[in-house]
Amino acid sequence: MNKPVNQVNLLDFTRAQMQEFFVALGEKPFRADQVMKWIYHYCVDDFDKMTNINKTLRDKLKTLAVIAAPVVVTRQDSTDGTIKFVMGLAGGQEVET
Repeated sequence: MNKPVNQVNLLDFTRAQMQEFFVALGEKPFRADQVMKWIYHYCVDDFDKMTNINKTLRDKLKTLAVIAAPVVVTRQDSTDGTIKFVMGLAGGQEVET
């Protein structure tokens, strides 16, 4: 879950923000759709497995970005069936759901 300070977490982006990110890299906006499909449709978090993206861009993404989902720190099951999670975020922050 830890990432270098200069890397962005692609899971933090909306579709429009991800398109802007790729345009800033000199890529076409459709690259955002390709990456989002890998992340959200195929559940892929490894740029090397994104085979319809050229290797040069995959290598650039490995340097500039991460795909880091929150991790479950604790889970509490209630007798009424409610489940409460504490999720750990990058930077040591936690969120309760």
